[in-house]
Amino acid sequence: MIGLGNIGLMYDLDSNRVKPSTHVIAYAMNANIGYVSAFDTRIEQKTLLNQMVPEAVFSQSMKALFEQSPVDVVSICTPPQYHLDNIKEVLKYGNPKVIFCEKPIIADFNEFKELESLLYDRKIVLVPNLSRRWSRGTDIIRHNIQQKTYGQLLKVHARYTRGIHNTGSHLFDLLKLFAGNMEWVKVIHQVNTSADLDHDPTYSFIFNTDQNVQGHVEGFNDQHYYMFEIDLYFECGKIEFRMSGDSITVFGTDQHPLFTGFSHLYEIERFDHLLSESNMANAVKHLIEIMKLERKPMCTLKDGIYPINVAQSIIQSADSANQEVSVNSLQ
Repeated sequence: MIGLGNIGLMYDLDSNRVKPSTHVIAYAMNANIGYVSAFDTRIEQKTLLNQMVPEAVFSQSMKALFEQSPVDVVSICTPPQYHLDNIKEVLKYGNPKVIFCEKPIIADFNEFKELESLLYDRKIVLVPNLSRRWSRGTDIIRHNIQQKTYGQLLKVHARYTRGIHNTGSHLFDLLKLFAGNMEWVKVIHQVNTSADLDHDPTYSFIFNTDQNVQGHVEGFNDQHYYMFEIDLYFECGKIEFRMSGDSITVFGTDQHPLFTGFSHLYEIERFDHLLSESNMANAVKHLIEIMKLERKPMCTLKDGIYPINVAQSIIQSADSANQEVSVNSLQ
């Protein structure tokens, strides 16, 4: 464990969150993990770590952390501006099989080539933690899209708060999974959120994908309420993604009860409490499958770079008086 902040350790102090919500606790709860050791520059995190996982080993030295025992998995949970340097240190002192890195995996798109070259020719799998990928709700939606249960996906409306790099990373990744790669973005306006304090702006914008899906993403101020919602409109139905994916409602079409010759949407089924199954626990289970069963990773380096690329294009649109800007794809 590199970094014992919120996603590394602290979120599991919140009684409202499903456990495990952090890397440390997810590893500690998995029977396939032999031991957990953690690095942080703040000595006060040692007390919290040992209260929550008494057998865990704490260190303020990255070098000492890797000298204790061979390490199979490294989680990087520091702020994004430190990720590239953290990965360099990991490769200097250790040789893990998997690096599990929080989003955004790098602070700037310009760091991509350096990160790619660091991992080139190494038998190390880097898995970005775009955490909605480990959710059963995501699987439900992707299955309906792939099977064309309700026909072709036509439009997407999404609502979010807290920054194009923070919450935006998850949103842009889901939109890619559901609707394809964004070809262009066009900013409508900027929205104030608490992420402004972290220099992470929030924008409302429109887009189009390489699967010819039209999209509208609207930013909301989280001082009013937290938002992470997606509406997917098909030829013959609709899927609503609510409460960050905890609830999914599926609609079909039938003859309109009021207007002859038209159809209307009606609820077919609903899935609730989907997040009661921990995304973090599912992620750690997947990491173990990568190592023991040689499973293909569900999230790759290029998947992790994609949301950063989208965010950069959104900023370019905002800086060019809200002009339409192409989103470059990684081949």
